[in-house]
Amino acid sequence: MKSIFTALAVVIMGSNLIYAAEKAGTITRYKGTVRVYKEGAVRGEKVKKKGYEVFVKDMIKTKRRALAYIDMEDNSKIILKGNSIMEIDAVKDLNLKEGRVLFRIKKQDRMRGLRVKTKSIVIGVKGTEFLVDSGDEFLKLYLKEGRLNVESPEGEFKRYKKRDKEAFEDFKKNKIEEFEEYKKELEEEFVEYVKEFEMEGGTAIVIRGSEVRDTALSAEIEEEFALFEPAGEN
Repeated sequence: MKSIFTALAVVIMGSNLIYAAEKAGTITRYKGTVRVYKEGAVRGEKVKKKGYEVFVKDMIKTKRRALAYIDMEDNSKIILKGNSIMEIDAVKDLNLKEGRVLFRIKKQDRMRGLRVKTKSIVIGVKGTEFLVDSGDEFLKLYLKEGRLNVESPEGEFKRYKKRDKEAFEDFKKNKIEEFEEYKKELEEEFVEYVKEFEMEGGTAIVIRGSEVRDTALSAEIEEEFALFEPAGEN
């Protein structure tokens, strides 16, 4: 009889090990109210100390004016600002439900980079620093440095872009008589339909529905990245 209970205990312990959640990172510091929801949980646990560990399938939620600093297992850093919700689908798959989140992602391996999913785009990351601002009717993406691949989860983007200045210069030299007409066209945007596109450091976009337009990486946005530095931590 004793051997049966022993065997049963081993099976139960083995099952717990198999289904134990994988650690994804640690909330190293926080400000204001931050809660962590386990998979399927209705009520979240309030973070009350530094060093709070988060796992795959956890959802992290910040209240108004709160901040949550997360060090991921690969040494990448993430900062959730107030009124933000992010779910950890997998160690390399994050799901930003809403809010404003800063990412400083360490260089990823060639086979599989990090992915950040939002309601309107999927961002492929190999190693870079960027900010995502997800509202009810828009999504803004600010890329400080590096590169990002932006993909539509369904359908195509209607991508508005400024015309190529080099093409304009060539045209001006070859057909000076049509200069004024072409100059007017140049000032307007042109549209391309794409399933995905790349962004380079120092650029930003705003997405409304399927429409994507360039926007400015302002000094105010640049200052937000200072939160990653020791002077910006609380």
